Amino acid sequence: MKIKKLPNVLALHLKRFKYQEDVQKYIKLAYRVAFPFQLRLFNTVDDAPDPDRLYELFAIVVHIGKYVVSYFPEV
Repeated sequence: MKIKKLPNVLALHLKRFKYQEDVQKYIKLAYRVAFPFQLRLFNTVDDAPDPDRLYELFAIVVHIGKYVVSYFPEV
């Protein structure tokens, strides 16, 4: 998949749940996720405007809880 035009604001959602066949339900993945403070996307089409755009991390939303009951704490 190639991106034709990069957005001005890029929002990414990391889903940290995995469906586990043996228990027939979603399980939250408990391992820590490391991510960069800057991100450059390289899968743009050849003639995309500003294909070398650098995104900078602005905010993080933390989700606490399980698949069914959860909340987003205030920091």
